[in-house]
Amino acid sequence: MNWCSTSSGCDIEFSLKNNLRQGVKNINTIIFLYDIDNEMLGWGYETYFDGYNSCLPAKFSTRASVHLPNDAKNYLFETGAVGKENFKDILNFYEFRIIDYEICD
Repeated sequence: MNWCSTSSGCDIEFSLKNNLRQGVKNINTIIFLYDIDNEMLGWGYETYFDGYNSCLPAKFSTRASVHLPNDAKNYLFETGAVGKENFKDILNFYEFRIIDYEICD
């Protein structure tokens, strides 16, 4: 986790790895945040390698980040599900998925 606080947003850094034998682009992702009862609080989306001539090569990984939805993140802090001193607990309440991608030419 890059940084997180109650007054600002949260960014989660991770490795995005292409296990295919072809390069990929326009990697569409979605992130969900849940409460302690597993009810969805919010969601967000991000597209990676969507620029001109941008491609994640085959068998390659890179670092990426995604921004957590602020309202959902704030709810987890306010209800005490995530402690203000140990904000990494927020990782227990999110789900990240790749929903679509394209093969590079």
